[in-house]
Amino acid sequence: MNEETVDELLLATPDTFALEAAILRMGQLSRREYQVAIRLVTGRTNLAISRELGISEGTVKVHVGRILQKLGLESRTGAAVVAALYVYSRQNAIGRYTNGCAMRRGCPPVARPAPSLSDRG
Repeated sequence: MNEETVDELLLATPDTFALEAAILRMGQLSRREYQVAIRLVTGRTNLAISRELGISEGTVKVHVGRILQKLGLESRTGAAVVAALYVYSRQNAIGRYTNGCAMRRGCPPVARPAPSLSDRG
C-alpha cells in the first residue's frame, strides 16, 4: 500500500472520523481477531483463514463478527480497509522512528553512548 492508495481510500470514505476511530479501535482486538483481520486485507475467505490458523470456519465467522462489532463496522470490506490502513500507519511510524532501517538488511548498528564513570563498578 502506498500513499496514493491511502489517499484514495480516505477520499472514498464519506465519514473520515468514523474511519479514523475504527483504525484506533484495532488495538482492542484480541490476538486471534487481529490475525483474522489481517487476513481479510488480502480477501481470504473464512475457509482459507480457518485453514491457515488451524481453527474451524465457524470460529472464523465468530471472530469476523466480533471484529465488525469492536470496530463499529458493517462489512468485511470495511474491516479489510481499516486493517490495511492500520498496518500501513504502523509501518510508516516504525519507518520514521528507525529512519526506515528496520525494513532493510545491512543497516549499521545503532551507536550507543559510552558508559559514564558512574556506570563503571
